[in-house]
Amino acid sequence: LRACDDNEKMTRYLPAGTAVAHKTGSVNASRTDAGIIYTKSGPVALCVLTDGNEDQRWVADNAAQVLIAKIGKEVYD
Repeated sequence: LRACDDNEKMTRYLPAGTAVAHKTGSVNASRTDAGIIYTKSGPVALCVLTDGNEDQRWVADNAAQVLIAKIGKEVYD
């Protein structure tokens, strides 16, 4: 899980070098990311699942992917 190289979801807004072990997933109307963010305060498990997304584009700025990234940053902070 630490080898996941999808940086468009949970890890997008995290500080460089933050250790994360996660697994992403995507289909037309769903985007997901689940794993562990290793924060200064200790590891935090996080799972974000979206479904029924209006924005189904296959681009980095897909609304669901940005939402997952923002949640990851809030959890980290």
